[in-house]
Amino acid sequence: YYSFRYDITSKKETEKALLKEKIKFSSIFEQSSDSILIYSMKNGLVDCNQATLKMFGYEDKKSILNTFPWQMSPTKQRNGQLSKDFILSSVRDVLGNKSVNFELVNYK
Repeated sequence: YYSFRYDITSKKETEKALLKEKIKFSSIFEQSSDSILIYSMKNGLVDCNQATLKMFGYEDKKSILNTFPWQMSPTKQRNGQLSKDFILSSVRDVLGNKSVNFELVNYK
C-alpha cells in the first residue's frame, strides 16, 4: 500500500486567480460599446460581443460565427483593392508586428 501527499494549495490559488481574470475580461468584452471580433484564419469568426451584433444587425452569434471579414464587405474597398486581399494583407502586417491603421468598409 502506497500513499502520496501533495500540497495543491498553489495550484488552487492559481486556478482561482485565473477564473477571476476570466470573469473580468469576459465582462469587459461583453459590455464594451465597441465592436470586438475574434477571428481564426482557419475558422473565421470564433467570437464577438453584443456591440458587434448590433453594428451588423444580427440577432445572435450563431448567425455570424464562422464567417470571414471579406464575406461582410463589398467586393472592393474604397482604395480599389479587393476586400479579401486588403484584409489578408492587413492581417499579415499585424502578425508581422507592424503597426497597422486602416479603414475597412463592411456591410451586413
